Amino acid sequence: EHAQARFRILQGAKLGKAEKRIHELFDMGALLKAFAAEAVTFGASTANDSLPRLFIDWASEHMSQKHLIFDEDTCSHVVVDDSLALAVLEVVFLGRPRAAVDERYRGELLSEVFVADAAVEVEAEAALSSAEAEALVANERSDEAVLILEVDCGSFWSPLTPDVLQKVAEAKKEGRKEVHFSSRGFKYLLDLVAMMQVNLATGKARSVRYGGSNDNHGDEDEDESDKSDD
Repeated sequence: EHAQARFRILQGAKLGKAEKRIHELFDMGALLKAFAAEAVTFGASTANDSLPRLFIDWASEHMSQKHLIFDEDTCSHVVVDDSLALAVLEVVFLGRPRAAVDERYRGELLSEVFVADAAVEVEAEAALSSAEAEALVANERSDEAVLILEVDCGSFWSPLTPDVLQKVAEAKKEGRKEVHFSSRGFKYLLDLVAMMQVNLATGKARSVRYGGSNDNHGDEDEDESDKSDD
């Protein structure tokens, strides 16, 4: 409320530019590596209020398979890579991992490694729904299309990040039908005609759809897809 009272709500192209700038300033990759580097320093002399100690305590409550934070050979050293670090932060802020249902960590399904936090998940979903609603309202006011794309992760549809949506918007303006991007350590191809996301390393393909109430985009692309099938 305080921010809304002091600043105007960004709309359309300005909103897209602001999201892009935020992603430039807030480096998620650097955050994950910093968290992982700090977490693995746990030892006998670690202070009780330090991040490594707090992470161990958190894992004991929120991970169903606690041994996965330790090395496989001796189970005496904490080991955290980028994929596990990302899943941990997703559970902390979103209530559960947002990884695909078949994504694994050391042979175990990430979706089964953690104990979901229903309260946090409900709060996060409410926040996301509120943000989408505000974006759609801003769209109606500015007469500029708000692009929302979601990828099929099996049990749920996961929204693509603003930086990917920015690439999609740029591709549409330039008449391109494909977008390349990286996420969670993998490189992907997004086919805007077939509406498929393809993992270039594994060949795994997932359906993509338009979210929100922006149905006109979907109709246009379905027409183009029909023509290409001919």
